[in-house]
Amino acid sequence: MTDWYWGHGTLGPHPIVWFSYLELNDTTNTTYVSSYVARDGETLVSSCNASALSVRSIGRANTTGARYPPYAGNIPDGFQLDFDLYEKRSPPKYYMRWSGNLTGEVVEGEDTPSNLPCATKQLGADRLVQDSNLRGVTIFEQFVILE
Repeated sequence: MTDWYWGHGTLGPHPIVWFSYLELNDTTNTTYVSSYVARDGETLVSSCNASALSVRSIGRANTTGARYPPYAGNIPDGFQLDFDLYEKRSPPKYYMRWSGNLTGEVVEGEDTPSNLPCATKQLGADRLVQDSNLRGVTIFEQFVILE
């Protein structure tokens, strides 16, 4: 991917989830999207059709924040999302959202690398459990791009 935007939120009574990206080395600059809008628990649109959603970054005048496609270091002030709610009434096969339980523990050990760029940790036999039996609730989301 050369460009990838994703977000979710609630706008009044409408939960929205969106995903937009441009493929690396695509000379046609085709935009691929996944969009979901609901109201009162009813899905209004769940689509991967590019005509159902347009996403553009916005920024102050004379800055690079609104440049599209963006370049490294460009930070937008926000996004303009244009959903086509008349693309609607498709069953929610492209996007699904559900809640579930989350359990886990936080561990560290002497063999835990400190120079990893992400939060990945390797576990060894001498691990030290900082927090165990943690429980919570999470929201799962699935975007389907292919039929």
